[in-house]
Amino acid sequence: MIRFIEDCLLECVDHHDEKKDEVVTVDEQFRAGEESDGDVVETDDEAKTTTFQFGDGSVAYRIPNRLFVLFEIKGDYRDYEDHDINGLCVRGTSNVAIVVSKGLMTGFEMHSQQTTGSEDAFLKCIEWRKNYMAHLEAVKTDQ
Repeated sequence: MIRFIEDCLLECVDHHDEKKDEVVTVDEQFRAGEESDGDVVETDDEAKTTTFQFGDGSVAYRIPNRLFVLFEIKGDYRDYEDHDINGLCVRGTSNVAIVVSKGLMTGFEMHSQQTTGSEDAFLKCIEWRKNYMAHLEAVKTDQ
């Protein structure tokens, strides 16, 4: 399954019009937190994009990886795939997650989150990383 972590507008291939022999596309709006079932068709590690086929059969090509996370539902929690942006990787589940450095201090735990109830630890770590990176950018700009 896929969960969007930022609002985005994606051009999706809806179907192939056989009479006209052309591909029909539609613009789909996804909101942060929205989930959808489907499968990864292809990943491009160099371009940091993924092609995803949704449960309704439509396909979105080259979705930037920063816009979403992939996960599986396991019992009463979500098991997320690692989500790496600029060397800061979020790992874990909806119950327990961490942010680790993949740079100079590989594996160094920078932040951890544990939740109970309806809050999602992984998404809280994604938000922490976003704020941390914005802070670093602001410091860099001030210098």
